[in-house]
Amino acid sequence: MKRGIGWIATIVLFSAWVDAYAATPSWTNTLGGSFQTAGNWNPTNNIPGGLDTAEFKQSSASPYTVTLNDHVSVTNVTWPSGVFGMTLDLNGYSLTSASGGVVAVCSSATAGYAIDLTVKSSAPGGTFNLFQLDTFKATTSSRGAISITGSNTTVNVTNGSTGDNGVCYVGSNTTFTVSDGAHLNVKQTLLFGLGGAQGGYVRNPLVTSAPKTVMLITDPGTTYTNATAALQKGLIVGKAGTNMPTLVVSNGAACRINGTANAGAGGDTWYSFSPKANGKIVVTGSNSYFEANAVSLSGLAGEFGIAGSTAGGYVIVEKGGTLKTPSISLSTGLNHYYGGSNPVAWGSETNVNAYGEMVVRNPGSSVQVSGDVQLTTVANGALYVLDGATLLTTGANSTLYMSLGYVGTNAYSGSQPAYTNDNSYGLFVISNANSVANFKRVTFANVAGYGDVVVADNARLSVTNSSTAASILLSNRSKLTVSDAFVETYFLNVVSNSTIRIVLGARDHASAYIKLMGSTSLTLNA
Repeated sequence: MKRGIGWIATIVLFSAWVDAYAATPSWTNTLGGSFQTAGNWNPTNNIPGGLDTAEFKQSSASPYTVTLNDHVSVTNVTWPSGVFGMTLDLNGYSLTSASGGVVAVCSSATAGYAIDLTVKSSAPGGTFNLFQLDTFKATTSSRGAISITGSNTTVNVTNGSTGDNGVCYVGSNTTFTVSDGAHLNVKQTLLFGLGGAQGGYVRNPLVTSAPKTVMLITDPGTTYTNATAALQKGLIVGKAGTNMPTLVVSNGAACRINGTANAGAGGDTWYSFSPKANGKIVVTGSNSYFEANAVSLSGLAGEFGIAGSTAGGYVIVEKGGTLKTPSISLSTGLNHYYGGSNPVAWGSETNVNAYGEMVVRNPGSSVQVSGDVQLTTVANGALYVLDGATLLTTGANSTLYMSLGYVGTNAYSGSQPAYTNDNSYGLFVISNANSVANFKRVTFANVAGYGDVVVADNARLSVTNSSTAASILLSNRSKLTVSDAFVETYFLNVVSNSTIRIVLGARDHASAYIKLMGSTSLTLNA
């Protein structure tokens, strides 16, 4: 008899332990209410905490609000599916998921769902601490809106992975907004506009849909911060699919990336097997600010690269916005730079269809670069400074590289042949209303390729390195055009089949000239 009672007691204790270990209470009250009210959850009286997953899956025709009235720690928080609008009011408290836990918003493979989720705090100090955020990760046609709003609201994503799989996904046709002074802090990489399922470090194809995702960081005091560079990629906008996921920093908000900001990653086929990604970053409005350790557009490089890749990356800085970075690379265009243990003709493919473009326009808009600006390696790239904008370089040797045209050196014990791409092309235009740009040096091509520099309509280009043989070094098929504008340089080297073109009188009462500041500064070898 005693033995039987002992077994019963053991079974009861075991059951209680299992329930405490893996409970998944679901919110049921579509009129809204307190997170801490037991009657709002199913099973009743099971308020999520500890090792539980707090699940919000109850659809409702009308929006409702769930309010914290105390600090809460759980393992996971999920909004798995359904069609509803919900506000999570932190109310000055913290909601924290466990290390290794996932906050998932419509991250199942089910297509077609719409979720409208707002996170705010009606009292100061509201914080949502989570380890991993997956938003619309595996859906191919879901749509929805996620909003983090209010000066009292902070969302921290603390994933400690050094890779980029599962850190912070935003995919499908989602609008993700951080506004009204809120703060989004992501420790590692933000993957934005993936267009398919998770890739990570696997060499299997992903679903490649066409995400129309928009992420908006807006309003004075609003910030997005990437705290730790993950594999030097702090932000990836557009990795698979062919549409244009867009990150917008506007109306005085600030975005700071400790790592590379990459738009249109494209044929990085180690991860995605999708060579047609596009991505756009827009910095717009007075006092809007974007900073990154590097800005890289249309980067096409990866194991088992695909010939014919057409990825495109775009950056627009306008209406008084500012972008600050040590370096800019608009379009690398490399493929097959690495073949692993079974190389497929190392260095044997080039890609001239990748395209990267940066536009800086309007008075008060500026791009500040402490290092170099590279328009293209073996693809196509263009940089425009227009309508009174400024491109300011501050490095001791800051150089504008127009088109390197370089693909391979004899690395890897002679397995990678050296060759060049003569068709890579870079375009730099500075035009209109006192637009200004300065570099220490302008180099058109290192090995091959060519480019055009156009300075027009009362704009100014200053190239100020007085210690090298050429401040402006043209190459075969390259052209420098000065049309009713001003160029100053210490040295100017012109080679065979290159062109200097000065256009006078394109505007009334205008002049065009190149000022040579060195005593023996002009070299004509034509």
